[in-house]
Amino acid sequence: MNLKELQEALGHDESTTTLDIYGTMLSDTKTTAIKIDDVFKGLDDEMEKIKVKSVEREKSKVIQINKFRKIK
Repeated sequence: MNLKELQEALGHDESTTTLDIYGTMLSDTKTTAIKIDDVFKGLDDEMEKIKVKSVEREKSKVIQINKFRKIK
């Protein structure tokens, strides 16, 4: 991943922002790549949790509606 790709992936407007924040890590690209991958994996995991909770809430609503319909 080059600096421009990293800048875009992190949502920075300027590559200097990326360098200011991650510049010290960039001297060891393999370690940097691993750290960045870990961050994105953590984000993916969090997004999956949110998705699962959303699906569970929707299922709960359907169950509640079905219980209401059976009461009538």
